[in-house]
Amino acid sequence: MNQKIINKPIITSEDLERIGIPPTQVKRVVHDAKKKAVSAGFTFYNGKQNFAPFKFICEIIGIGEVA
Repeated sequence: MNQKIINKPIITSEDLERIGIPPTQVKRVVHDAKKKAVSAGFTFYNGKQNFAPFKFICEIIGIGEVA
């Protein structure tokens, strides 16, 4: 996995596609991560952005968060 992507607090759709996730799956992952962020109180993510916090992306795709 690209080290620059791992160190980013916000992950974009393009970042996920760059590491090999198919575009359709990327849309679903970002959408679900944004929903989790809004549920956690981050109302900023309640919009049409194509990015989400790294923490929630990790939860969705099942990888451990890197410190």
